[in-house]
Amino acid sequence: MKIVLLISALYKFYYYYYYYYYYYYYYYYYQQIVKSTINDLIVKQELPATAANLIITTPRTSCIYFLPKIHKPNNPGRPIVSACSCHSELSSSYLDKIMAPIVRSLPSYIKDSQHAIQIFRDFNFLGEDKLIFVMDITSLYTVIPNGEGPLAPKHFFDLRTVKEPSSETLEFHSLSHFTPTTTQ
Repeated sequence: MKIVLLISALYKFYYYYYYYYYYYYYYYYYQQIVKSTINDLIVKQELPATAANLIITTPRTSCIYFLPKIHKPNNPGRPIVSACSCHSELSSSYLDKIMAPIVRSLPSYIKDSQHAIQIFRDFNFLGEDKLIFVMDITSLYTVIPNGEGPLAPKHFFDLRTVKEPSSETLEFHSLSHFTPTTTQ
């Protein structure tokens, strides 16, 4: 009985040791990448000195949870990733503030359901019979090609009248090293 308890204790120790080692290595590594990238851009004067506020001093791991889609058969879950206090939270918020005016200026932009209803009310249905279709897109973001996806924001960054920060600084492909890679 004592041997079983000893093996169980050793297993738990190994598991927690491995988990915390990986956890700290992962967060230390990615935190260092975020920190050095932001500091390099500040030194090159591509970002203002206040960009140092984009560095989270004590990041935490993101959490995933699922919201059930009660309107679908078998109620599949919609994955939600909470990235509060993660190392990319503040830089993502910064990019969102830069991109929000660009997105709002697009002719395809719909703010919310009320805005969509207003568009439908104002739509001219004169002429031949017309039909309105509603679609449900499956795996919207996973089908965007990794190489071509960043070209769309870059195109709109280049169209800005005020190019501060520069389009090159905001290019997403330069941040591709933030994506974890697997080695075989």
